[in-house]
Amino acid sequence: MRATIKVTFMVLAASVALVASVFSAYATPSGLARAEGPAVAQSAPHSSAPTADCTDLQASDVAWVTLTADHHIGKQVAAYPTGSTDITPYFQYSCAPANTTVVSVFSLNGLTVFTDKEALKPRTLAGLYGYVLEPIDGSALEDGEWGVQYFNDKTLLTTGSVAVGNASSDPAQTNTAAVQGVVQDQASQSPIEGAVILVLNPGVKPQDFIQNGKQDSDVYTAGKSDSQGAFTLPKKLVRHQVFAMIVVAQGYKPLGSDTFQVNNEADPVSITIAMTK
Repeated sequence: MRATIKVTFMVLAASVALVASVFSAYATPSGLARAEGPAVAQSAPHSSAPTADCTDLQASDVAWVTLTADHHIGKQVAAYPTGSTDITPYFQYSCAPANTTVVSVFSLNGLTVFTDKEALKPRTLAGLYGYVLEPIDGSALEDGEWGVQYFNDKTLLTTGSVAVGNASSDPAQTNTAAVQGVVQDQASQSPIEGAVILVLNPGVKPQDFIQNGKQDSDVYTAGKSDSQGAFTLPKKLVRHQVFAMIVVAQGYKPLGSDTFQVNNEADPVSITIAMTK
């Protein structure tokens, strides 16, 4: 059983708005691109019931899959082998309102390596969005922990990660570690959906972040809890480095900690965050 580490939070005096435009400063390198070919298509049945009054795009968890020769989804995978020339994350969505722009942000071992954006045609039916990533020269992808963040313009939709190649035999010996966890109501212990977890750059305190106008450049990584209250931060944290963390959720008091750090815990590190109204 994986241990869950404890985080000591304080209630922040000022509320914190959602910071989602963390991708704004990222540049796109020339070595990676969307794979050529038609859009990813779903080979298995999925919901296509009409959605009345579509005003918000709701995304599922990210799944990683292989593709068939005709670019349909082949099978879901937990990892990709060494030598893989492409990876494909996708998510299902409830409907697509007008003026929807999906931004895809890919990372390797916690560092952003590729971003792209695409306008989504409005639709009142459920559907899926997939992104096939491959090196432009057709070479194999680097082994490591690949992550993806999907945004609707500047609003975080969903995140996921997958390993390419063999993982380290002793995760605690790596220099970085992924952080996952659960956000729940302190009184009822029921999950809180839509909570935003911000980790600030080293040296930036929660109150400094608020007083300085909540600058995106102060955010190291950010995540959002799903319907089960679960979240995974897309960017790994450096071990033994002190970070500040802020957690906000609709209807709950915002929380902050300026002493969060990952030490020698196994990767991924699990935390539980309890919030009060």
